[in-house]
Amino acid sequence: MASVVRQPRVAGLSVHRNRYLPAAALAGACVVAGYTPAGENGGPTLCPYRVFSGGAWCPGCGATRAVGSTVRGDLGAAFHLNPWAVLILVQVTAGIAWFTRAPDAASAWWNQRANLVLGANVFVGLSLWIARMSMGVIPHPF
Repeated sequence: MASVVRQPRVAGLSVHRNRYLPAAALAGACVVAGYTPAGENGGPTLCPYRVFSGGAWCPGCGATRAVGSTVRGDLGAAFHLNPWAVLILVQVTAGIAWFTRAPDAASAWWNQRANLVLGANVFVGLSLWIARMSMGVIPHPF
């Protein structure tokens, strides 16, 4: 007869190895982003697209500063710098919290809907990029 291997349980939750690692990584990234300069031109240029295109802004430009402004509580500045980054930060935070609390349910949901979620985020990111360029918030890359 085959033996059944059961996951250990703590306070009604199954224990998964490294399930708190994403939460720790997000917290660390937010701390680092919180110490980045908040100004438009503060700090080094981290975007390879911007470096190699001669200064053109990509859809993610301003994301590090936007996360830093969000961590510092300045949501107005965060949305001005990059509204897509704030939306992604909210989604990632909610996803990590859900995965930490109920990893089996979160994994099953993600496995069924990953392409839809990623596709919707790419569509929203590109739409915001085009809209911000057309309003003159960011410079045109061409």
